[in-house]
Amino acid sequence: MLERLETLNEKVALEKRVEGLQETLRVKEAEYVRQTRLLTNAERQFSHQDARMEEMVKQLDQALRARDNAERELEEARRTHTPTAVLEETLRERESSYQRRLLELGKSKDEDISTIRREVEKTLDERDAARRAFHLALQDLNMSQEEVKDLQTTMEGSLVERRQLVAEIKIKEEQIQQRTSAIEDLERNISEKQEIIADLSRPEEEREAARREAEALREEVAELRAEKDKMEK
Repeated sequence: MLERLETLNEKVALEKRVEGLQETLRVKEAEYVRQTRLLTNAERQFSHQDARMEEMVKQLDQALRARDNAERELEEARRTHTPTAVLEETLRERESSYQRRLLELGKSKDEDISTIRREVEKTLDERDAARRAFHLALQDLNMSQEEVKDLQTTMEGSLVERRQLVAEIKIKEEQIQQRTSAIEDLERNISEKQEIIADLSRPEEEREAARREAEALREEVAELRAEKDKMEK
């Protein structure tokens, strides 16, 4: 019976663990869906370009035009044999400005998207880890996905069964204690009878009666011991 109680305790603990893992999985699934939506919305937003992106594109266009103007001025100077050192430096500055604007535009978009994508990947990993833990717990409990839908009912049944078993064990322990006390009382009586039997100063009839009583008491003790042993198994 104690082994059965231990098994029930393990089963209830596992069922509670499955319930907790099920809730964790639900939270992770919801977070993954939320992050995925954020990524989708961000990509959609960037595909339409918000005000910040439009401003950066405008700055990039201005930098491109400034670079092109500097190239034309340099070509014109070369064609007319005008000193070009200052114009070449201006062109380098315009080219550098254009490349910087281009990099900023790409980096701004990529960083925002990458940040959200990293969050999505993180929540995906967490969701998968929660799912693996949940399925492993189901295997330990030998339950299917369909059966886990009634997990609360299953847990309630296990808890009721455990309470009943604990009550049965308590009753049995009380019965065992009663028999233990009875055996101790009988053994004291047997000891008293033994003293009478051993007292040669007493009449033979009294000693013989004590012998019979002691024998009857031993039989009663044997019966109680057998009952107690059976209960303890």
